Amino acid sequence: MKCSREKPVTLAIGDGANDCGMIQEAHVGIGVMGKEGRQAVRTSDYAVARFKFLLRVLLVHGHWYYVRAAIMVQYFFYKVTHVISTLSYAFLWCTVHVVYTYAIDHKVLWFLG
Repeated sequence: MKCSREKPVTLAIGDGANDCGMIQEAHVGIGVMGKEGRQAVRTSDYAVARFKFLLRVLLVHGHWYYVRAAIMVQYFFYKVTHVISTLSYAFLWCTVHVVYTYAIDHKVLWFLG
């Protein structure tokens, strides 16, 4: 994971002193207060009292990630639609004026010739 090209965001969850290194290396660390002590809680970014509270944390953050991703996709389509419509309008406007100007110049040169 550390040498991966995609650069994923990692989450580490630990409850003891043996998990401290893993929690520190991850982008987001969650320490659980347990029987083994509070070393994991002290080295983590977030702390929870029991493992059963992790479900709510993961579901809430997962939901908000889903909402943010959906908004970003909608904004992407909105932006692309406006860029394409603006470019299409400019292309048509320029094409009409070039053809019209060419037609007028061609008629003038035909009458003069």
